[in-house]
Amino acid sequence: MQTKRSDVNVRMRLSRSQSLRVAAVLEDFHSQLALLAVSFTVKLENNPHSLHEKEQMKKLIQDCHALSELLATICEELEENQTFTFLLKKIEDEEERKQMMVEHIRRVTKADFREKQEFCTKLEEELQNKHSLFERLVGEYAKLEVQQEDQNEKNKMIKRDKEDKLQMLQKEASDKEEMLNKQIKLVKERMERERHSHNVSMKFLQNQQEEMKQLEGMWEERTRTLRQAKAQELNDVRCKITLRLDRLMEMRRKFRVMEQVVMEDKEEQEKLQQEQHLIKAATKVQAFWRGCMVRKGLGIYKKTEEDKKSKKKDVGKKGKKKKK
Repeated sequence: MQTKRSDVNVRMRLSRSQSLRVAAVLEDFHSQLALLAVSFTVKLENNPHSLHEKEQMKKLIQDCHALSELLATICEELEENQTFTFLLKKIEDEEERKQMMVEHIRRVTKADFREKQEFCTKLEEELQNKHSLFERLVGEYAKLEVQQEDQNEKNKMIKRDKEDKLQMLQKEASDKEEMLNKQIKLVKERMERERHSHNVSMKFLQNQQEEMKQLEGMWEERTRTLRQAKAQELNDVRCKITLRLDRLMEMRRKFRVMEQVVMEDKEEQEKLQQEQHLIKAATKVQAFWRGCMVRKGLGIYKKTEEDKKSKKKDVGKKGKKKKK
């Protein structure tokens, strides 16, 4: 039983948002039931009612309080565990209680009916015994009358005494017979009332059982729709996950291609920078070497005598200009 309930809890667990929505609706019902109970109590206290109406009002108030407590426990379970197993457990307990009540009523009614039948049979046997006693007394009285015809005064006195006793016995027998008839009538009326109450209770229990079956069907339909919706949501989530995985794989592939292009470009730039550094170094070396060759007059830059003379003249002219 516990494993079944645990499986039901796992299958019927709601999401956090759904459990909060259901809890909000149940809290609204809880507040409405509280207002209804308060209105019934105010009507019961202020307005005069008959005894039957007062009992009905008290029963309605008790039902409102019981329903409000049930809704409060269901709200707590939804907020904490996102399930409503307490309601299913309550329904099962209520069905078991009603079945036990029906069986108890059947046993009690059968036992009462048997007891009353036995009591009626006993009363009928007593009545038959009284009738037989009365008939026997009548026979004895007839015999005594036959015997008393031979006797005169003595028998008359005895006859009077016997007649008085017989009248008393007849009166007692008639009184007892009337009393037994009244008791039998009362017992029959009581049995009829109990039979009527038994039929009414059976109809009430059958109606309650049909209502519980309808509620069970409604909850099964609701759970079926919830399961279908959750399955659809799960399929949608799986489709989205697959699409995102495909997109992620495509982005990773593009990233690898771009990274490879960047690396190749970086290598080419490094090669170009190395070539530029080499070219700059070569040009610097060539410039330095040419400068050395020019200054020292080496190679093609070797100075002739005419160049030396013209250079000396230029130096002399520059010195004169400075003196001036």
